[in-house]
Amino acid sequence: LTVQADSAQKIGAYTLAAAVAGAIGSQGSGVAGAGAGSGSVNLIDASTEATVRNSTVDTGMGSISVLAADTSEIQVLAGGIAGALGFSSSGTAAGIAFGAAFAVNIVGEEGTNSVLAEVSGSRVEGGGDVAVDAQSAATIYALTLGVAGTASVSGSGAALAGSLAGSFSYNRIRNNTQAKLRDGSTVDAGGSVSVTALDDSSISTDAGGFALAIAASASSAGIGIAVGAAVSINEIAGTVRGEIDASTVEHASGQTVTAEASGSIDAFSLVGSLSAGVGTVGVSVAGAGAASKNEIARTVEARIASSSATLDSGAVTVAASDSSAIDADSGGAAFSLGAGTSSAGVAVGIGIGLSVNNIGNTITAAIDDSTVVSAGGVSVEADSASSIRAFSFGVAGAVAAGTQAGIGIAGAGSGSGGYITNTTVARIKGSTVTAAGPLTVHATDSAVIDTIAGAGALAVGAAGSVGISVAIGISIALNDIANSTTATVVDSTILDSGDVLIDASSTSKITALTVAGAASVGIGVDVGVAVSGAGAVSLNDIHSTVEASAQDSSFQLRTGADFAVNAADRSDLEANAAAISIALAAGQYAAVGVAVGASVAFNNIGNSTLAGVGGVDV
Repeated sequence: LTVQADSAQKIGAYTLAAAVAGAIGSQGSGVAGAGAGSGSVNLIDASTEATVRNSTVDTGMGSISVLAADTSEIQVLAGGIAGALGFSSSGTAAGIAFGAAFAVNIVGEEGTNSVLAEVSGSRVEGGGDVAVDAQSAATIYALTLGVAGTASVSGSGAALAGSLAGSFSYNRIRNNTQAKLRDGSTVDAGGSVSVTALDDSSISTDAGGFALAIAASASSAGIGIAVGAAVSINEIAGTVRGEIDASTVEHASGQTVTAEASGSIDAFSLVGSLSAGVGTVGVSVAGAGAASKNEIARTVEARIASSSATLDSGAVTVAASDSSAIDADSGGAAFSLGAGTSSAGVAVGIGIGLSVNNIGNTITAAIDDSTVVSAGGVSVEADSASSIRAFSFGVAGAVAAGTQAGIGIAGAGSGSGGYITNTTVARIKGSTVTAAGPLTVHATDSAVIDTIAGAGALAVGAAGSVGISVAIGISIALNDIANSTTATVVDSTILDSGDVLIDASSTSKITALTVAGAASVGIGVDVGVAVSGAGAVSLNDIHSTVEASAQDSSFQLRTGADFAVNAADRSDLEANAAAISIALAAGQYAAVGVAVGASVAFNNIGNSTLAGVGGVDV
């Protein structure tokens, strides 16, 4: 007997907007403006069910399969491109351009993208295997890109050029994936019985923004402003559950209950901006910022509850695992050039890259309030192996030159945050278990955070009279692991057991590198001033709980069998921070150079590790 439901819904959305404007004035002003934007909103909210309910099924010597599978997919490309050109031979020239793109993609609006495989209120008999499987593998891929460029040229008046480019992406997957044997069902199988729930959903997103502004005037001010921004927000959430509840399994040759969550978020955000202003007074401003926020929060549960299982051969295994992963890269780079042909040149550049990443899952493998008679041992295992890898950078450069004054200001910043707060539990509670072999209750945690944050700023101010430059670079990394890992047997009776191992272990690890650099050069025939500052800060904390225990339970062991309760913590933290600052000033009458660099790392491991027995009879 095969009961199968497959869903493979797919959305492909491809949007592009482009705008170009040009204006030419031979005697008066030339003004041009262009704007382009595109985006899409996409939603998949489905229900996929394969069920046997209130039925009696007898396949003789055949096998039974109940399978529900979903492979929903959203693929999005969105782009906005704008260009503007303004030209005037004797008046004012202005060009303004705006390019933007956005995408909103959702699978499971309120956790209702449901995948259910279920045997409920039924009697199922067969000489082969019985399998109840629910599988989810939703995917989202989104590319958003905004590009804007403008140029403005004036023969004798002012020239103004401004461009803004941005992209935004929001992506969310919320699945409810469940495989169940429940509501008084009975399975009489000659082969193995398996109840399995799997979720391997993933999000991949690329967001970018690029802006260019050039303004030039032969006899008046030239002002150029370019700003680029990219933001990406991504989330995976939901439930993954494999469960035998209030049901009976008879005569099987092995029984497994499994819940497994994997999948990942891969986020890449990159922004660049370039601005140039040339004129009697040249003013240029460039800014670039990229940020991403990523989160995975799921409940992963494999459980036998209020049920009975009697095997003729084979082992009983209850296993829950999670291997969620976040890979995030974000960066912003800005360069500004200001040149004053007969007065001042001013240039400002700012580049920022940020990334915030969170994983907070609950992983449980349990036998609760049940009677289990195995023929080859019992294993209850919960495993958490979450990982975060993040790279963020900010780069800024500003060059200003003027016959009287040159002022260059550059600022760069990067920040990275990684937070893992998982709860992992393996337990036998309120149950009677005849192992007929080894009994293992095992909970493991191997969380990993690996972050790199870097910032670099360069400012140059040069002038015939006064040259001033200021450069600042700041890099910050904040990482925290606060997990709870528990293996326990409580209020239970264990019979005919081989070796008993109740084991909880943690091998959490944080690796963090933060680097900041700043350089400034101020050169003036009369006065030169250069100021630079660089700072790198790294704050890292591991404060987890690891506990293994046997409480208020009895264990009947075979002759020569061992009984062990182990709790182990092997946390590792490595943090490196570096800051470099350089200032160079030159002037005939006065030269002032100030450079400040500082790097700080605060690291803490404050874990609690406990192994104990209480009220136990062995």
